[in-house]
Order: sequence, then structure tokens, then C-alpha cells
Amino acid sequence: MATLALLRLSAEFPKIFQRSFIAMFIVDKEHIIVDANDMFCKIFGYAYDEVMHQPVSMLHLSSSTYQQFKESAYHDIEQYETTLLVYEFKHKNGTSLWLRISGDLIPDTGEITWTLTDITEQKENEQKIRQLNESLHIEVQQQLEILREKDKQLQYQSRL
Repeated sequence: MATLALLRLSAEFPKIFQRSFIAMFIVDKEHIIVDANDMFCKIFGYAYDEVMHQPVSMLHLSSSTYQQFKESAYHDIEQYETTLLVYEFKHKNGTSLWLRISGDLIPDTGEITWTLTDITEQKENEQKIRQLNESLHIEVQQQLEILREKDKQLQYQSRL
């Protein structure tokens, strides 16, 4: 972690930070966004100037989801100096985003470096699979009921 703090002070940091294929942003002690890379802006749909010096709460679905995230994530960071969560956030256009988010404390400054991976498509596919499984289960139950009814009819006919 001290290595990241040293890297941030180096001349190479801005190039590495901006060119990364991983979304990254840095939040200060007051939970204000102090830096963000291009991939972060692309995932959330904001221009760089729109997120700079804004409260990180703007990325959350609501103030209550922000409070839940804050309690969970910041508790982990305070204890372990790192956290890894899967959480739902809000795109600029209002749609929801599912992200795998990792936060690391920079002890010298109290800032937190967050890295993000967009897993929205994966979550949507999981939901589709759940819906397909549910509809398949219903269909199987209906077919079983039809077969039971036919079996009853056959038993009745055989008695006659």
C-alpha cells in the first residue's frame, strides 16, 4: 500500500492510472472523488469534470443503499485496509450497474483507491437463468399433473 502511495507521487502514475483497462477512482477521507480514470467515466457515463470533487454518494441508487455500502465497505477498510464487494450502483442515465468493487486504504493520506469491474451482464444472465429455471419447473409440474391425470384415466379404464 505504501508502494501505491509512492507510485502516486511518481511521474508515471497519471499515465498508468488513465490508461488502465480497469476502472479506478480515488476518494478522500470525506468520501469525495478526488481522481478517476477514463474507464471509470466510461462505466458510469460521466465526463471527468462531472465527477471530480463530487460526493461518492452520487454513484449509489439511493441514500439508503449508500449508507449500507458505507457501513459494510468502510468497516472492512478500517479493520483490514481492504475490501471486496459486489454491489449495485447507478449509471448517469439512471439504470443500475452491478460492479465488483475493491477498495484499498492509502494509510499515509487516508484516501481509498477503488477498482471496479462491471459485472452487469453477468448479473443479468444469472437473472435470466433463474427465470428460465422457474418457468421450466412450472412446465415440468404441469406436465407431471397431466401424466398423473392420464394415469388415473388408464387405471379407471382397466378396471372397467
